[in-house]
Amino acid sequence: GVTKSMYRHYRCSARSHRSKSEIAAIQCSSSPWIKCDVVDAAVWDVICEALLQPDMLLDALDSDAASEQNRRLTKQIAFLEQQIAEGRESDDKLWKAYLAGAFDEVEYKEKRQSLKRERDMLNAELATLQERFITPEQLEARKQDVLAISAYIRETKLPVEPDFKIKQHIVRLLVDSIALDG
Repeated sequence: GVTKSMYRHYRCSARSHRSKSEIAAIQCSSSPWIKCDVVDAAVWDVICEALLQPDMLLDALDSDAASEQNRRLTKQIAFLEQQIAEGRESDDKLWKAYLAGAFDEVEYKEKRQSLKRERDMLNAELATLQERFITPEQLEARKQDVLAISAYIRETKLPVEPDFKIKQHIVRLLVDSIALDG
């Protein structure tokens, strides 16, 4: 009988959600998928090489923390925090207006629900921004992780093959995106 092997693979993001005519317009002759084993091994080799020269990684971490994007995130987070604080003040004013008889309990409930929806939306957006923001403490922790991993790799001599969880932590720490060339 014929046995089929199952392979994990990555799909080309340029082709994933496009029509055939859009894919044809891209004019890419590469395969629409690649085996995970091939990509994972190549990425891991590059990461190991980089970890043997941690100064390059430390400079990259400093650049990320000092980036324009991180500065914009700081301003956006401050703005959202101010909006949330103003929302709490609006809630207090709404309560006082209700107590003063400016509107009945049905109107109060509707106005309060509207404020709550807005506050929930602002809090969700704030949480998303805070996940992307690099604090000085996070920067220092990442640097210490890089130095510890680098020392570990040097001590154990390459090639190093840690378990999946350690690899996953290292990749998440060091890699934002992976671009394949052909």
